Amino acid sequence: MPEGNDIATIDNVTHVAMLLFANYIDAATAMSDSCGGGGGSSPESGWGKKDDEDDWKFAHRCAQMAHSMCKPKPRSRSFHR
Repeated sequence: MPEGNDIATIDNVTHVAMLLFANYIDAATAMSDSCGGGGGSSPESGWGKKDDEDDWKFAHRCAQMAHSMCKPKPRSRSFHR
């Protein structure tokens, strides 16, 4: 679970991972945005299970992507005038 993010819970990360596993990319992106995500990148086109990939490896990759997607948005360190 992302540190320092009070909005994203382990349940949110799990839901995003399950949506990715089911290949609901748009729903996973919307879910991660609603839980304060935006620090990580969204899956690019072509996301999905590879032909030679087993279910466990794909589920692991989905969990990693969900964790990345639910990271809090980085704060800007620039000066505002």
